[in-house]
Amino acid sequence: MAENVGKVNIDELVDRIMRKFEEAAASSQLSSHTYSDQPILRKGSDWARDRERSGGHTGQGDKPVSTGKAQMAGPDGNHSRGSRVSRSSRMQGQSSADARKSRAATKRRVLTDDWLGDYQSVGSLDDDPWGRPLGSGTGPMAKVAPETKLPPMLQRLRELEGARDEDGRPLRGGPLFVAQARLARDFVDDCPYQGTLPYRYLPTYQVVSDRELRGYFTWRALWRSGEAKDAPATFAMLLSYELINGVGCEPGEPVVRELQRLREACRAMDLAGRGPSVTLDVSHWIRDYVMVHRLDPRLATTEEERRFGHAVRVLRDAEGSVLCREGVNGRKPSDAPKAPSDQDLWDAMGTLSSTDPGRSPFLREHRGQAARVGAGVFRRMALHCGKRRKVGFVDGMLGFTMSTTYMPLVGVPLEKPPTLEGGDMRLTEADVVTCRFNRWVMRRSYELQGKSRDLGRIVHGVDCAMRVAWEYPRQLKPRTLPRYLQTMIDREVQAELERTREEERHRFTVDLSKLGSIRSAAATTREALLVDEEREGYVPGAETTGDWAQPVSPAPVAGDEHAPSREGTQGGERDAAPALATVSPGQPAPVAPQPATGAAATGAAGETAPYGLDPLELALVRALLDGKPAPPAPPGSPSVEMLVDSANEKLFDLEGDTVLEFGDDGPHVIEDYEEDLRGTLEQ
Repeated sequence: MAENVGKVNIDELVDRIMRKFEEAAASSQLSSHTYSDQPILRKGSDWARDRERSGGHTGQGDKPVSTGKAQMAGPDGNHSRGSRVSRSSRMQGQSSADARKSRAATKRRVLTDDWLGDYQSVGSLDDDPWGRPLGSGTGPMAKVAPETKLPPMLQRLRELEGARDEDGRPLRGGPLFVAQARLARDFVDDCPYQGTLPYRYLPTYQVVSDRELRGYFTWRALWRSGEAKDAPATFAMLLSYELINGVGCEPGEPVVRELQRLREACRAMDLAGRGPSVTLDVSHWIRDYVMVHRLDPRLATTEEERRFGHAVRVLRDAEGSVLCREGVNGRKPSDAPKAPSDQDLWDAMGTLSSTDPGRSPFLREHRGQAARVGAGVFRRMALHCGKRRKVGFVDGMLGFTMSTTYMPLVGVPLEKPPTLEGGDMRLTEADVVTCRFNRWVMRRSYELQGKSRDLGRIVHGVDCAMRVAWEYPRQLKPRTLPRYLQTMIDREVQAELERTREEERHRFTVDLSKLGSIRSAAATTREALLVDEEREGYVPGAETTGDWAQPVSPAPVAGDEHAPSREGTQGGERDAAPALATVSPGQPAPVAPQPATGAAATGAAGETAPYGLDPLELALVRALLDGKPAPPAPPGSPSVEMLVDSANEKLFDLEGDTVLEFGDDGPHVIEDYEEDLRGTLEQ
């Protein structure tokens, strides 16, 4: 009986001690008055004054009792130290550790009430698996805010947070979000959010408050109609989740177009400095959505990324072709990839180089020659590194081919995990995504995603050496290069310079504007070389046999003493000079008269030929139109080749192209122009 009475007295004593401790903690430096009414630095007199106001006791000598020593009052009103209470507790079966835990819990509860102010705890952590930050609607430490009445649709959306699936398991994560999004697919609200929207990382409907939820559906209606221009971060991410899950838009390219429009709005807000940026997240989700649904890779990549990937593949193929052809490290020529052309290789080097060849006026002017020099240097370096180094030339500049684990659509709540069906997905020529047993891998043919400085030094060295060799007036300041690399560049430049000079020596240039004078001079020379025996039996003006008509020289105009005479000229020769007899020394050389025009020639023949064709040319064209071979040229007349050329020049205005051409069986009319030419001659 005494033991029971003793235990009751000790319990009452402990309760009184704890109440005193709470009263002391309420007046501690962590109260709500510390930050509003009192300075940051406090003196001992300040603490004593606070204790007197709260009804505290003082110790011996009117000195305040220090709260740091945890003095407490006993049942008789006397103060005793906390160590005595701990010993008393141990005597009754309670350890000092339990006592400390009890005191700490009480003090933590008191201090929490002091710190939070207008915040209050609405539930335990287990009630909210999302761990919402302050200001959420139903999370722990939620700020007390005016309640918002939800429409019936949003009330049903909230009710899904406690629903279960077909297997009886609670809806959580992606399945819960997709079910809520499909429920509110077409819902439109008219309650815009007022104030600054809090930022939530990877938000869902369950995380946002009721006011934010109604504000989102109001903003979504304006966005769909094209009236909303801004895209707050929280709302933009919620809309992205809906689009990726096929809510509110047809799956496929329409979803990508909407995500791209959303990304542009987010980028505009970034430039304006409004809110946190989610542009990068939306860009990643666009790329992942294109991969998962196997859409056109150009929807997810930029032109610069595609050019970069193509350049990497060209350099890899060029290096592999050189090493396989030379049999380096056991490679076989049969395994060599298709070698790119010099121009393609030079363009790829310019894409990956920190020195752009397109900015050099000399390299632009000598583009083909620079391409041959740069490609030659690349092949020499690839062979040098393959034989003498452990790291290849391209690997040293761009890094090794690497494979990394890849997580598509990370952070997006999905109903099912994404899969990649139908084999690998190639984003660029150097970026390939594979999925095996739900394990995603990104394989890249490079590590360095920027410009290569080593390649830029090579391009700059080629530019410097070629300017010196071609004696270009504007020279560049050379950069320090390894001796073996400078030797390779000099050899390729010298070889290209010799090749260029050799081409210049064998180049034949024809000035078509002087073709008429060349023919006239040739006819004059031929006439001058004729001897009397070759002229014997030739009667000017005589008719010839066959389809050829002998042209008759037109009569000179009366009163024109300087009219050229056609006596002694070859029959049908348009550009020929008068027949020359033996020229005696001291006599002036005969001057070739101007050739008769086609109109004059045809007028002498008694008919008008179109486009100024003379009788010989007209007879040739008609024979070819009738399917007959070209008639033989009369003695002293132009050859068939010359007649074809002159006829083509005159008929050029008819079709704007060559009408007659030579084949294996001689000249013939081009089939496409046969009907037009026949109609012209019949008019």
